[in-house]
Amino acid sequence: MNLFGVITKRAIREGILLIILKNCHKIFLREYLVDYHLDIDEVYAYIDEFLLFSSLSNTKIDNLEQAKNIFHDLCDNGIDFDISEKRDGSIIEHVEPNFEWFLQCIVPISLCLYLINSDFFKPYLFIHKFRDLISICDEFGIELPEIPKKSDKQSRFAYYWGFCESIYNFK
Repeated sequence: MNLFGVITKRAIREGILLIILKNCHKIFLREYLVDYHLDIDEVYAYIDEFLLFSSLSNTKIDNLEQAKNIFHDLCDNGIDFDISEKRDGSIIEHVEPNFEWFLQCIVPISLCLYLINSDFFKPYLFIHKFRDLISICDEFGIELPEIPKKSDKQSRFAYYWGFCESIYNFK
């Protein structure tokens, strides 16, 4: 039986899932990332860089609408990274929105957003086990957004926000 098979609706509503994920994330992620064919050290390095240097790292999010706006701003405008040394002045590297790249990096991006604010953003760890996600959501009565066409990369990336919104509304 997997982790999700033993969690009840009440446990999820009370936030126990969040506690489990926070305390077991390295073990859980290491096992998952093997399936995802990613090197865990690379993913952790990516997350560290994102949290240290991205324009989103110090963002304060107070409500669902702000979280939605931040996500849509990322989709529309990309993201800035301050890669300067404090003594050398500011060097900003701008990453334009590229939905093919966003989709390839959805797992680390979702983890970064989750670490910025776990109330509104959730780790998206189901890209290779999407049917499992659908089964879990069906079991708990969580309505997911409509699945976009595979060729529509922007809508597929935006699906992540719909997933986060569905989980938030379920809580």
